[in-house]
Amino acid sequence: MLNGVKVTEINVAVRDLDKAVADYEKMGFEEVHRGGSSVPPVQSRFSNLSFGDDCLLTLMESTDPGSPIDRFIQKRGEGLFSITLMVPDLDEIQEKLKAAGVELVLDKPLEAENGIIFAMDYKKLRANYAKPTGPTHGVVIELDELQR
Repeated sequence: MLNGVKVTEINVAVRDLDKAVADYEKMGFEEVHRGGSSVPPVQSRFSNLSFGDDCLLTLMESTDPGSPIDRFIQKRGEGLFSITLMVPDLDEIQEKLKAAGVELVLDKPLEAENGIIFAMDYKKLRANYAKPTGPTHGVVIELDELQR
């Protein structure tokens, strides 16, 4: 069991962000933030939509040919790309996943300081990603550890 782990975001790869946001708004979702990232492995434009009390639905459009989102859409079409988990101890969770045969994208987690994620201020963010192969059955699992 992964104690203290919480789903914070469900990420969907889309071809056209503006069209996808409009479609989800018709279903009653509300856009709460729009942004982008040029930093690998996340090269994308994205929109966060409110989804439940503590979770976001994020629509992601690739901005870089060959990015993970672009490769995903080329291979599988639009759909569930990843699930983001907030974890209390990234190092411990990474070891559990590795022991289960999960391959991580990064040898050393990404680190960021003094920012905002999921509408929460943080002093430090550490993140890594489980590859969508083997035990994850085609889903990228993002692991985020926040120090507030």
